[in-house]
Amino acid sequence: MPNNNDNNSRVSILREVNSPLGLLVLIVLVTEVILGVLAAKASGLDFTLLILGMILLLLAVVYIIYSKPGNLSNERDKAILGWVDLEAASEDLASRIKREFHTELIITPGLRGGIFSELLKDKIDYNLPTFVGISIWKQERQSDLNLADFLLIETNKWNVYIPKSIFRYDNRKVLIVDDFAISGDFLYNLKQLLLSQGFLPQNVKSACILTTKLAVKNHKAPDYYWRQVDRIDVYFPWGRAR
Repeated sequence: MPNNNDNNSRVSILREVNSPLGLLVLIVLVTEVILGVLAAKASGLDFTLLILGMILLLLAVVYIIYSKPGNLSNERDKAILGWVDLEAASEDLASRIKREFHTELIITPGLRGGIFSELLKDKIDYNLPTFVGISIWKQERQSDLNLADFLLIETNKWNVYIPKSIFRYDNRKVLIVDDFAISGDFLYNLKQLLLSQGFLPQNVKSACILTTKLAVKNHKAPDYYWRQVDRIDVYFPWGRAR
């Protein structure tokens, strides 16, 4: 009968291998064993070529496992972004925004965009005032709260409530931040609302992690985006894009 300690060890090993680093360690160990066996049978030029071949193989495996941030990893035909991708996205967008648009305020439609706005602020200016709206998915139960201090922006999928308090700062530069501009309708509608409240067109810009070719084609894509994608089946650390 198998020993429980042996079973636990096997489970522990499998758990460690179920990660890029664990897989890399396993490959190195297997390569070392193979080299040890072949070294006894090869010599001279043959052994040198063997070593070079194994090194190239390891480099190829490392490249595949640790592909550069920004290439969306795919799992079961889903596009998945991790925190490493978001750090890369915020770094890239922040450098461009600081260079081209010295924003003084941030507004985001809800907590999804709010998470990414915090990453951006970390690299632009963490003291930037941020106005966070309330986003309610239309297929969910609507809020019965008194939202008299908010203005409603309605899209095909969302009811987004924007705090009226931001309109007091119509002489400032404002950056609209969201995670994914699928159709671009919300960004367009919010910009039009801000312009109607006295903001100057050159003082209103938008930034998203991702946008679609549809939004770009319809001239509704954000001013700053990290990647343009064909699909909308995208998963962020906070959940599926909607």
